Amino acid sequence: MTVANRLLLGFVIGISSWQIKHHLHGALLGLILSLTVSISFLPGEPLKFILYTGAGICYGIFIDWLATDMLNAGKKP
Repeated sequence: MTVANRLLLGFVIGISSWQIKHHLHGALLGLILSLTVSISFLPGEPLKFILYTGAGICYGIFIDWLATDMLNAGKKP
């Protein structure tokens, strides 16, 4: 389930057209998409909830940074 969530995160970041700073863009999408899975951890295991959500935010920032800065995907020629 985690791998599918991270793949979905990369896809959503790739097709998103929000015009905000890319680090904030990745963090917000990482938070939103990670909450779809991590909310189930909240009642019984709050540490898992925090770790999973935090990792989703970090992955979102990393994916967005990789796509925009390293691969120049978001820049017009």
